[in-house]
Amino acid sequence: MKKILLTTVLTCTIASAGYLTSCKGGKQADQRADSIAAVNSSLQAQIEEMDQIIGGILSNFQDINAMEGIINTGPISGEIGESHQRRIEDNMRMISEKLKANREEIDLLNKKIKDLGQKGSVFQKTISALQKQLESKTKEIQRLTEELQHKNVVIENLDAMVGELSDNVSNLEASKKQQEEKIGSQEVALNTVRYCVGTKNDLKEMKILVDGKIATESYTKDYFTQIDLRRLSRLPLYAKKAELLTNHPSSSYELVPGADKQLTLEITNQQEFWSLSKVLVVRIY
Repeated sequence: MKKILLTTVLTCTIASAGYLTSCKGGKQADQRADSIAAVNSSLQAQIEEMDQIIGGILSNFQDINAMEGIINTGPISGEIGESHQRRIEDNMRMISEKLKANREEIDLLNKKIKDLGQKGSVFQKTISALQKQLESKTKEIQRLTEELQHKNVVIENLDAMVGELSDNVSNLEASKKQQEEKIGSQEVALNTVRYCVGTKNDLKEMKILVDGKIATESYTKDYFTQIDLRRLSRLPLYAKKAELLTNHPSSSYELVPGADKQLTLEITNQQEFWSLSKVLVVRIY
């Protein structure tokens, strides 16, 4: 599951490289393909590094669970021997160190996805899940530490450990909230699209259609309607003839005439329809 998620970005980028190579011929296409191949190689290295970091985090969680189990199954009430006391102390210290290591590694992952830019958004949910697991485990260990205190198990620097865990929980809760807000805003951005419908004269007047081409700047933005792509499946065009001026796979939509022969744009596959352009311009006649 983790491998599939981590290679999603790379697969998409490689697919783009193939598209460019097939669409352009000659030396220019080869140079562009070489450039994209270099980007893919760098991206693959970053993904493999992130894969290793996530593997290390998961391994640390397994070790923490094992050490926690040893403490919970051992006698931690009444008189205990010095050797057992030392084992508890060692395990608690190692648990604290591994929690700290995981916290630092998750911070590192967050920095790396920022470097990946938009491609890094696919990793946000994975990192958020690790963050939640870290928060849950930190609270669990905090409770265990306090339980050891109540049972008079003397561990060196135990008070400091409890205080640090409390601070960590507060910081993790704040970090989790920021992470959730970030994921929410990224999800909104990823699913936001714009569309407009108009005659040739309308589109020219709004500077959307210039010299027979769709303008990329200086057009009237207010003429567009902004919407979440998941909410747009049908768009009445109120015309008997229409054409899409922006690029959308023909297999992802239909122009369906009604009883009055007025057309409706029906989007049959929303993700595919918006895969090439997040802007829809429809010319009606």
